[in-house]
Amino acid sequence: MSSPEGKLAVQRSNPESYDHYVPKLLLRSFVASDGKINLLNIRTEVRSRRPISQVAGETGFFHFEFPGGGKRTAESHLQRIESDAARVIKRIVRDRSVAFLVDIDKKKLSKFIVAQSFRTKAFFAGLNGSDSESRAMVWSLLWRSLDRQVDMLLSRDFILLQALSGSTFLIGDHPVTLQVAESPDQGGQVGFDVKGVEGFMPIASDLALWLPPEELIAEIVDGYQSASTIHQAMHSHSVSKEGSVAEESELQLVARRAVASAFPIYFAKSSGSPLMLTSENMENFNSLQILFSSTEVFSADGNFDFALRVLSESPGFSRTVKTQIYFSFPLEGEE
Repeated sequence: MSSPEGKLAVQRSNPESYDHYVPKLLLRSFVASDGKINLLNIRTEVRSRRPISQVAGETGFFHFEFPGGGKRTAESHLQRIESDAARVIKRIVRDRSVAFLVDIDKKKLSKFIVAQSFRTKAFFAGLNGSDSESRAMVWSLLWRSLDRQVDMLLSRDFILLQALSGSTFLIGDHPVTLQVAESPDQGGQVGFDVKGVEGFMPIASDLALWLPPEELIAEIVDGYQSASTIHQAMHSHSVSKEGSVAEESELQLVARRAVASAFPIYFAKSSGSPLMLTSENMENFNSLQILFSSTEVFSADGNFDFALRVLSESPGFSRTVKTQIYFSFPLEGEE
C-alpha cells in the first residue's frame, strides 16, 4: 500500500501563499470590464465586488501536514492540471464547440474536472473532520483515486451547453456540480462512479459543460434514431401516387414529436455545437451552483435576483452540503 502522502510533492513553496480552490482559469470569464468580479455571500446575502486574486481561495489551502509531521503540497500538481486543461477550455470558449476534442483533450479536461470536484473549501467543509491532519489524509485518498475517476469520465460524452438568450450562468465556489439525472429533486448519493449521475461545470458566463450519464445518452440516441426511422417510413407510405399527403396518423404524430424532442440533444452530441437551454434548465443549473457552494456565488453581470429568490424560498441552500467519501473501486496501490 502506498504511503499516506501519496504523490503529493514535498512542501517547498510558501505555505502563506493564497491558494485558489476555484482557479482563475474559470473565474476570468466572469470578470467585469473593470477587472473585478461580482459576488454574493449566500450566508449573509451581502453583495460585493473584488479582484479575482482575492476570491475563491484561502491562504495555505493546498498545504497539508500529515500525522508524524510530514508536510506536502498539492499546489504544483494542480497547477500542472490547470495548465494542461487551459488550452482545451479556452478553445472550447473561442470556437463555441467541442467538436475538436480528441482523446488527449478529453483526458486533460477530465482530470481538471475531477480535481475541481474535490479541491474546494465546500468539499472539505462538508466532511466531519476538517483539521489539518484529517484534510491531509482525505486529500491523499482523493488524489490516489484521480486516475480511476478520470477513466470513468472518458467514456462519457462532453456536451456543450449555451445559456438561454438574455440569461447568464452563475459560478459558485464549488463549480463542479452533480445530480441524479432522472430524479434531481430526490437527492441521494452522487459521484462520477455512481450510475445515473450527471455533472455540470460552467466555463464562461454563457457556456458550460454537461457530462450526462452514458445510459441517458444511449437512450436518447436510440429513441431519436428509432422514431426518425418510423416517422420517415410512415411518411413515405402516407404519400399517394398522385403526390397528395394523407392525414397524419396518431402513431406518426407521436414519432414526429419524439424526433423533435430528442433532436437538440442528439444534434449537440453529434455535431459538438452548443445545446441551448430552456428557462427551466437555467434555473436547475444555477440552483446547483448555489446549493454546492460553501460561501459565495459569482455573476458576470452582477444580477443575483434568482440566487436571492432561491435563498429566500429554500434557506437550506445556504447550508454546506455534507460530504462522504466512498469508492466503488480499489485505490492505487490496493489492487
